[in-house]
Amino acid sequence: MENFEVALDMVRKIKTSGNTFFNRGDFPNAMGKYRKALRYIDMLRDSMGTTREREEERIRALQIPCCLNIAAVSLKMNNFEEALKQCENILEVDPDNAKALYRRAQSRGGTKDYELALRDLTKARKLMPKDKSLLSEYSRMKKLRQKTLNEEKVLYAKMF
Repeated sequence: MENFEVALDMVRKIKTSGNTFFNRGDFPNAMGKYRKALRYIDMLRDSMGTTREREEERIRALQIPCCLNIAAVSLKMNNFEEALKQCENILEVDPDNAKALYRRAQSRGGTKDYELALRDLTKARKLMPKDKSLLSEYSRMKKLRQKTLNEEKVLYAKMF
């Protein structure tokens, strides 16, 4: 159990280091730290073989923020596919994670998949109805979807 605590503390420190890089705008180094933290989590799980429910909860309490942070960095670097992948990983184990839904919506917006982005934002807004950033992002996605629809109408009108 002592090694478990040491490993979790190490992961926490690495994640915090990633946060420092992120706040400075050094996204490549932030990404490296978050990935390193996830590698330590993988090694911890491998060394334990099986985890009890309480241990798994504590591991996920660090793993999920690391994945969310990788998604945030990926969005900053316009790597929408990586952001989407990280959010999908989180939503597999925590389908009601509003932050993961929000970031997945942003990644879908980045790939111009506005319908799915709006679906994610609608679900996230139900989970966190007072969150202003969700409302703002929902409004932004609706405008982008409408702009795209208008552009497609003009394009198709020219074809016939």
